[in-house]
This record gives sequence, structure tokens and C-alpha cells, in this order.
Amino acid sequence: MYIKPILISALILLFFQVSLQGETGIKGFVFDKITGKPITGVHLKIQNSNYATTTNESGSFFFESLNPGNYKIECSHIAYENLTQNFVVNQINSSELNIMLRPTIYSSDEVVITASRSNDEIKNVPARINIITREEIENLPHLNIDDILKQAAGVNVYSPGGMYSMRPVITLRGLGGDEQGRTLVLLDGVPLNKGDTGGVTWSRINLDDIERIEVFNGPGSSIYGNNAMGGVINIITRRPTKPIEGLARIAYGTYNTLMTNVNVGAYFNNGFYYRISGMYNSSDGYNDLPAEFREEPDYSVARFMNEYNLSTKAGWAIDPLLNIEFRYDHYRNKKGEGEKILSPDGEYRHFDTDFVNLKLNGNKGNFNYSLNVFHQHENYFKLDERIQGGSYSRFDVKSDRIDQGAILNLSNIFTKNNKLVYGIEARFGSVDGGDYYVTSPDSVVNKGKLDTYAFFIHDEQAFLNNKMSLTFGIRYDNARFHDGSYASSDGAWVGYLPPLEDHNWNAISPGIGINFLVDDISRIYVSWSRGFRASILDDLCRSGWMWVGPKIANPELGPETLDNFEIGGDILIDKNFKIAASVFYSLGKDFLYYVATGDSLWGKRPIFQRQNITKVGVFGFEIQSSGNLNEHLRYFADYIFNISEIGQFDKNPELEGKTLKYSPKHQAKAGIVFNPKQFSFTFSAVYKSRQYTSDDNEKFIESYITFDSKISKTVAKKFTIYAKAIDIFDHQHIDSDYYLSPGRRINLGLSFTF
Repeated sequence: MYIKPILISALILLFFQVSLQGETGIKGFVFDKITGKPITGVHLKIQNSNYATTTNESGSFFFESLNPGNYKIECSHIAYENLTQNFVVNQINSSELNIMLRPTIYSSDEVVITASRSNDEIKNVPARINIITREEIENLPHLNIDDILKQAAGVNVYSPGGMYSMRPVITLRGLGGDEQGRTLVLLDGVPLNKGDTGGVTWSRINLDDIERIEVFNGPGSSIYGNNAMGGVINIITRRPTKPIEGLARIAYGTYNTLMTNVNVGAYFNNGFYYRISGMYNSSDGYNDLPAEFREEPDYSVARFMNEYNLSTKAGWAIDPLLNIEFRYDHYRNKKGEGEKILSPDGEYRHFDTDFVNLKLNGNKGNFNYSLNVFHQHENYFKLDERIQGGSYSRFDVKSDRIDQGAILNLSNIFTKNNKLVYGIEARFGSVDGGDYYVTSPDSVVNKGKLDTYAFFIHDEQAFLNNKMSLTFGIRYDNARFHDGSYASSDGAWVGYLPPLEDHNWNAISPGIGINFLVDDISRIYVSWSRGFRASILDDLCRSGWMWVGPKIANPELGPETLDNFEIGGDILIDKNFKIAASVFYSLGKDFLYYVATGDSLWGKRPIFQRQNITKVGVFGFEIQSSGNLNEHLRYFADYIFNISEIGQFDKNPELEGKTLKYSPKHQAKAGIVFNPKQFSFTFSAVYKSRQYTSDDNEKFIESYITFDSKISKTVAKKFTIYAKAIDIFDHQHIDSDYYLSPGRRINLGLSFTF
């Protein structure tokens, strides 16, 4: 793994902050009394002293330098009943203590980590954050992660083929549904967006590995930098909590779809744990080309899918000061494009990925740290075959995409009213790819690297007996594009290609917010923040064919920025019903758009290039409501409105006032969950208004509504049978220019847990 000098600096800073010397005191863990899972964000205070701390991500804590004697420790958390527990410190070693807290009517998802990279109660965060819990993941009808997120408030999912989609795009805040790079996606705090495309291989995430998903709406660049322009989706995975636990699942459904999953894990008293999970999915798929668009000869075929993933995680909570975790994911897939001429499998792609992550974290008193080192390697392949003028041609697209780096995050609680989070980050992206013709000796290859270095600081200050809080953050990013190269044996491109020179740019991303607790169950907030997104390597160094036609690289591209102004609030009625609303306005500058250069390939095909030329305005509001109608019946309902329009566009003024592609003005989502003992029934609906599929708004998808359902029953305590129906009323609709959605899919399954 290629480690830059900044990582060495990070380690030096880390060990200046932390001492590993053992001291007399009290250490231990805090667990949920019902589930046995560790609890983050528990505030612990020793009575009649100034000693206080907070549990970290593994639920651990440590009080150092205590004199021998008897003590009482007070434990508090918004989602749990307060507890006072006695303990004894002896004269030789640190005492160990395990604390069990009983949950209240609040759920443990009220504490989030995405807002500031540290534990925060959601009621104190001046932003809109939504949580998808493990229970909701179990109850919601879904076949993949797209189906889960499409029902989340504030989320826009563009995935026309469902599980057969090549590149699902999941975005926030109306910034256009065809640009994944404007929404940052994290896996346990590690960025998954690829430097080459900005996209995410969503299908490689095993749903049974997910503990919860935190969705941070609005720019998060003051903390996370690049890609967090519209928001952050943080997927947090599960850790074992029992001496041995596991699950095996098998399901079969529409389009000859087989889905299997197995996982096993264990947690030991010495703090060591492991989890191994694997999945295998296959499907014959469906033909998504409507009959009216087929021509003779008809080369359209069903889009098939095969994939498997092996994920391993092992960790050791040595003590509160040092927790080590290692993760390795191995993903392989093959997805059909829906066209077959001569190749035995027709056109297809694969996104084979290997992912490695090493994490160190811990706390000492009021100091917490986390160091993430990661490496992601995607081997991308696409088989493309065509018939033009009766002549057959085929070329294979091959790309090695590597994303790696390190993130050091530190936090200090200086007083009960002040917390400071700060850190440094280094990310390195590279691509080595090309189009290699099989039916001719031609090839078109490209290479490039993009390195980003950053530091950030985030301060939280409480006032008025913690009724009011002020947060301020700022982040500096420096990026360098280098080692770009392009070569083509096709003489048609000669004279059009720009020199790929090295290029540097800088970005400063500030953010400020005020949060006021009206009472224990209500709050209002106001915030302003700036987000940015750097260009992707594909636009910086690749010349070739895109959906717009022939395009050439532009190594001079700078970042696009977005200023977001927001006001919102929450009301909790009788601790059972919650209403939340947010109003926002965003102004984007230097947005990246394809622009015709004025040149033409072969004298007839206009050549395009990405340029920083567009201003964009987004106005919207979100209203959410959820609650418990009785002990077993829960509802949720959300409405999202936004107008996303192209503003000033000097080089293409006819597009001014047009709506961004795949950005519906209206979205509505609602559902009920009936969940008595050992039985569950969920019924949900998603509505989307008209979406434009072209910049000039001449092409569009009509509005549609789909309904999903799931029913499950636990038998013999460990076995669960279930049935899922996606698009239950078979409202098969045009979902991308002229491609059909999959329509109704029914999935029957059986799972066994231990």
C-alpha cells in the first residue's frame, strides 16, 4: 500500500496525544441490557468529582489516576434510563466494570457520529439527520440497498433497473440524480466514492452487515471535504455482541432470482471479536427495452446478474485507550447490459472490488481518537459490441481504479460545554484504463492521479444550561492532479486533445450553525455551510466516448461549490409522535457541465468537454412525521419539495431556467409497520413527480407511484419465513429515457439465526 508522508505525521501526532502507560483507575464497557450491544455516547461522571467521560464506538470508557477507594458512577444517555453504580478501585491495577443500561421509549439511534465525526445527540445537531435503524432494515421491503434508501426522507434514488442497474445514483437535496459524486458515501467512516468516476458500487454492500445508516442532508464539506457537497450517507456495520452468533438466509423469486447470505461472529470476554459474512445472488433478469423501441434485427436480451461478496472483520478492544479493527471485503460481479450480438454472454460489465481497512481508536479521559487507513481497488471491465453500417465491432473497456488514504480524527472535551473535533486527511486516487478493440488493432488509453490533503477543525459550544449550542467548522483541502497521460491509435482524435498538464487547486469549506432546545422535546436550528466537489479523473484525463458523444479531457477543471442556507426544527408530541421540517436554499457556482467545444469528430459529431461554467439554484423544504399509533403499529410519512434550476450559463444560455436532470420537484413517501411478537407486516409507497432526462428538458419521465410490502413470521424461535413484494401492483414504467423498470418482483425466503 502506498503511504504518503502525511500518514507518518498523523502517527506522530497520534502518539503525542496518547500515552499507552497503564494507570490505576476504572475501565469498562457499557451495553444495552436488552440487546447486549455496546452503546456509544454514554456520558459517565464520578459523583462528587470533576471526572467525566463518554463511551467511544466500542462502548468503552476509562477513568485514570483514581485513588484507591469506593466510588459511584453516574451514567446518562438520551435513549436509556439513568443509572448510578458503585465500584471499587484497588491499589494495584485498574478495575474493570461492565454496565448494563435499559432503553427508554427513545431508540439508540438518537446518538449519531456523522455530524461531527464524534458522538452527538441528534437533538443538538444544527442540521437535518435521518437514521435508518437495523430494525427498519429488517422490516422494510427490499432486495438491495436502493430499495431501503428510496424510502428514506430527503433521499433521491435513481436506479432504473433496481438490482440490475449498472450504476445506481443516490443523492440528496435536489442536486441532480445522475451525479453520485455530489453526495459522499461512507462505510464506517471510510469514503467509498471512486476518484475516477465519483460513483459507488452499491451492490457490494451486504445488507445483513449493516447496523444502521445515517443520512446527513446538506453540505458536510466543513468536516468531510470532497464529495460531501450535497450531504453524507454513512453506512455503519454490525459488530458481534455474543459469544457466538450468526445467520443463514436463502430466498427465491421473480426472474429466477436466487439470493443467499450467511454470516457468523463472536465476541469474547477479553475484547476480541470477529465477523465473517458472505452473499451470493444471481438472476436471469428481464428485458428492459419496450417492444415499441425494438428494431430488426432485435439484439435486445434480458439483463442478467451474478455477484458474490466475502467480508471479514476482526477486532480487539484491548482497553478503552486502544481498539484495533481490520476489515477485508472481496466482491465479484457480472451484470448484463441487455444487448447481445455475437458475444456468448452479450454485453456486460463487472466491478470487481477488493477493500482493506485498518482502524485504531480509543479514549483517555476526555480525549478520543480514531485513525482509519484504507485501500480500495476496483477492476472495471465492460464488453461493448456494435453493428454499424452492417459492420460488427467490439472493444473491451478495462480500468484499474485505486483509492487509498488515511484519516486521523481527534476530539477533546475541554469543559462540559465545549468540545473540539479536529484532524487531518490524505486521499489518493488513480486510474489506469483504456478501450481495447478486439476487431481491430486500435486502442485508446488514459492514466491519471489525484491527491488530496486536508485538515479540519470543528468546535461545539453550549450555552444557557445546554439549551443553546453553537457549532463552527472549517476545512482546508489541497488537491493535485498529476501524471496524466492519453494515447490513441485512432488518428481521428489528432488535433483535438489538450495537453494533460499537472494542476493544483485549493478549497476552504466553512460551516456554522445555531441550535436551540425550546424544551426537552422540541428544537429549532439555523445553519449556513459551504460544500464543494472536485472534478473526477474521468473528466480530467480521459478522452473518449460518453453518453453525450465524443468528449475530450480538461485537466484545468476546478471544484464546484455550493452555499446552503437552512432553517429547521423538530417537535416530539407525547414522546410518541415526531414532526420535523426543514427549509433550505442552495446557490451553486462553477458547476461542471458538458459543453460543445465547436469542433466535430469526422466533421459530423460535436465534441464535448466538461467545464466550470454554470450557476445553479436549489430551493426546497422537507416535512417528516413518524410515530407509534399503539404498542405494535408504527407509521412514517415524508414529503420533499425542491426546485433545482440552472442559473447563469454563458456558453449555453438556452438552458438557463431549466431543471436539473433526474431531480423531481415532488417526492412523497409513507408506510406503516405492524410488528407484534414474532410477526411483522410492512406496507409502503413512494411517489415521484416528473423527472427530466435531458439538459434541455425535452425528454422526461412521467410521474409514478410504487407500492412495496413485506410480511414475515418467526417460527420455532430461530426460523423466520418471509415474503417481499417490490412494486406490488406491477406499475412497470419508463424510468430512464426509454428503459422499463423491472415491475413487480416477489421474493420468498427463509432465515435461521443463532
